[in-house]
Amino acid sequence: MRPFLTLECAELFGVRAEAAVETAAALECVHCSSLAHDDLPAMDDDDRRRGKPTVHWLCVRGRRHPRPDPASRTRPMQFVERVGLAFQIADDLLDLEGETTLLGKATGKDEGKASLVAALGGDEARARLGGLEAEAIALLAPFGGKADILCEAVRFVGQRQS
Repeated sequence: MRPFLTLECAELFGVRAEAAVETAAALECVHCSSLAHDDLPAMDDDDRRRGKPTVHWLCVRGRRHPRPDPASRTRPMQFVERVGLAFQIADDLLDLEGETTLLGKATGKDEGKASLVAALGGDEARARLGGLEAEAIALLAPFGGKADILCEAVRFVGQRQS
């Protein structure tokens, strides 16, 4: 999901996929590394992720790319923040209510941990998730049809089952 979002957001600003693909790959590597840490015994202590054995160590070196000026980053950053939070709420809801066989990993690992789902309860967290989806899509409105695929991705985040 992250590389896809990176490439699609880059396209919104006229950045060719060839120029953004290394950034997208690096972002995914950082995320995968964070998953490896998340699975450590001190965290979730999972031995499986998506039906496969977990990896507890990952080392990635990425290239740096120039950043656009702060004014042109505001809308995409707000979009990314909302999608990221929506994804986390959806993930926490799946941990609470999901089926282990569909998820390919153990559920109930977040019980007793600080999360919006724990703080708000399932119904209110789902409402917050819906609000974040709507806000993220609204942030894409200035891009018109160029952002259609990103809008679909936002909807996927809230509706995913695994």
